[in-house]
Amino acid sequence: MSTRSAAISDAQLLQAWFSPAFPVGGFNYSHGLEALVSSGAVADAGSFQDWLHEVICFGAGRNDAILVQACMREPENWQQINDLALASCAGSGRLLETQAQGQAFARTLALAYDVGFQDMDLALPVAAGLAAKAKGLAVQATLRAYLQGMASNLIHAGVRLVPLGQTQAQQALVASMGWIAELCEQVGDLGLDDLGTDLWLADSASLAQETLETRIFRS
Repeated sequence: MSTRSAAISDAQLLQAWFSPAFPVGGFNYSHGLEALVSSGAVADAGSFQDWLHEVICFGAGRNDAILVQACMREPENWQQINDLALASCAGSGRLLETQAQGQAFARTLALAYDVGFQDMDLALPVAAGLAAKAKGLAVQATLRAYLQGMASNLIHAGVRLVPLGQTQAQQALVASMGWIAELCEQVGDLGLDDLGTDLWLADSASLAQETLETRIFRS
């Protein structure tokens, strides 16, 4: 049974929490995209969309979905799940990204949505999973909203960095919806033992981001 007011629907909560407008500072992070653009590895709409697909389906997106789901299924094990979330970050930039956004997410939920765990140092997917569990939200709907929010933030970064035109950004957004639907179905059968990635280029870019001479994103 959900503890929230009946006047607020599940869909409204998910739309609010995982909107790029939710105050977690997602606009500060590019997930290493800035380093890839600087090196020329991502240079146009096609290469950006390839990168986005890999990150969402085989990298941090997949890992975060597993972590969100694990917290919703076993919230009592949040500490172990959080440790795994932090350990899976490639470099200090990605660690900062998930910690800072997790803290901001938890703080906003405590102040505006009566979900109180703002004093816990949580990675973003852990904070999201615990909050969704506390509000009685469905796992699949939460995963879709979370991943779509991630994709939207990365597309906004692509608009600034690649750069992408508005139509190209919408094409990437539409494409991401299909990938996310498939990924959410796959994640249903996965657990913490399935965490991991072999995206060497994306991880290397996250590390390279930290030493760029000039940059506009924190990761």
